[in-house]
Amino acid sequence: MHGKSFKLTLPELINFTDFVIEKTWYDTAMKRNWSSRDKCMVWWRNEDGKGGSWWDGRIIQVQAKSDDFPNSPWERYRVQYKTDPSENHLHSPWELYDPEMLWEHPHIDHEIRDKLLSYFTKLDRRVSRYEVSLT
Repeated sequence: MHGKSFKLTLPELINFTDFVIEKTWYDTAMKRNWSSRDKCMVWWRNEDGKGGSWWDGRIIQVQAKSDDFPNSPWERYRVQYKTDPSENHLHSPWELYDPEMLWEHPHIDHEIRDKLLSYFTKLDRRVSRYEVSLT
């Protein structure tokens, strides 16, 4: 979607987290050829929603979640954690982390950043004038 605008509407989900994945992280994760027995790390948020920690794990199985979508990356990897070997968890590639994996950190080039800041300043001035005229 680079260079194009789009509208994103997330459905209201109960007991599920809404999320958006940063594109460079997604691209890097999709290029990584994860396979059975690979070590990985997964970030788990604390139950109170504040903070979290990395869990060390190993991929024990690679399999499509559904036969209807055999090429889907969604929850394709079954991971067993060192600290919880009795339970396995399904993960998508963008949830797995390899500290050796290099990825391009997101950035906005200076010219675009300056334009955006200019637009926000103009918008802020207009809103301020509008608020003053209402009082």
